[in-house]
Amino acid sequence: MVRLREVHLEMLLNWRTQDFVSKYMLTKVDNSMENQLNWFSFISSSDQYRYWVIEYKSVPIGVVNLAEIDLVNLKCNAGYYIGDENYKSLGAVILPYLYNYIFKNLGFRKVFGSVLSDNKSILKIHKIHGYRTIGYYEKHVKKGNEYLDIILIELMADIWLSKRKYSTWLAEWED
Repeated sequence: MVRLREVHLEMLLNWRTQDFVSKYMLTKVDNSMENQLNWFSFISSSDQYRYWVIEYKSVPIGVVNLAEIDLVNLKCNAGYYIGDENYKSLGAVILPYLYNYIFKNLGFRKVFGSVLSDNKSILKIHKIHGYRTIGYYEKHVKKGNEYLDIILIELMADIWLSKRKYSTWLAEWED
């Protein structure tokens, strides 16, 4: 995984504003490079965020991130998306590499997150990976003209690390 740099921002903005990506995001992003640069400045100056560009055969295809990094309680929020529609089928393959980085390299205890309730495919993938549902926010996020429900999830290190099938799914993570 290649650390996110300013040179990637236009590509990310193009990916992030595509319908097939944005429909599953909790927040709306304006198609503005000025806002993108401000966002990048913010995340780059904070210890609570880490972003990488996902490359497949040296081609940038998506983004993976850690947020709400808590070094005291050894937990973080994690997210990703595939921005190149030609590689959408690789989406489920990315996560084991991320979890191994979080639990093996960083030594964290927990990954947590929020998922739109209509994102059935990622909820299914998370269940296979060992996540459990810990809560539900009804009509919590406004998308377009409607309010959508959010499902709160978590994955504990011991659950993930017991899944031997993924133990060798390791990647290089640029600091």
